[in-house]
Amino acid sequence: MIRPFGLSEDEVRKFLRFCMVGLSNSVVDVLVFVLCLYVFHLNTYVCQVAAFMTATLNSYILNSRFTFRSREKLLSKKMVMFYILNIITMGISLLGIYLFSDILGLNELLAKLLAGPIVFTVNYLGSRLIIFKGEDENIMKLVLTRMKEQRLLKKEARRLGISLEEIRAIKAAELPAASENTDADTTD
Repeated sequence: MIRPFGLSEDEVRKFLRFCMVGLSNSVVDVLVFVLCLYVFHLNTYVCQVAAFMTATLNSYILNSRFTFRSREKLLSKKMVMFYILNIITMGISLLGIYLFSDILGLNELLAKLLAGPIVFTVNYLGSRLIIFKGEDENIMKLVLTRMKEQRLLKKEARRLGISLEEIRAIKAAELPAASENTDADTTD
């Protein structure tokens, strides 16, 4: 398995599950929107509300159970906060559809797809900074630390005129020696 930035296999799997849930949410969102718009001939905004709320429920259930394997009750304070955030982002999506469809005259589905990245960004930032604040801080710190270590290793390898693999082997050989010295210091 490819492990970017030296992340553990569990962390990589969790990220991949998160991506699969995101894809699932997008499919649910667009399918419900298309079904409401073209089969039931509902108002564009009613379609968007139905699609958004269905995808939000799908997102919360799959991420809490499948991605993060949470044992917290589905009906929790976090879910209420999640829905409040999603009601705000739904308002942003409705505004985006209004601007792209009613003001600029684009097709409703195209308007929805164009508003998507804006909604995704606001939703992600709200989730990361408010709803799930601190829960993945350790993973982010680890990723940033590993990225910094990689840059430093590459810089040192270039300075010494050796390959990155060679510098990693040198560093790996230094680690046991450093821990042995630390153990010797503590026995005095």
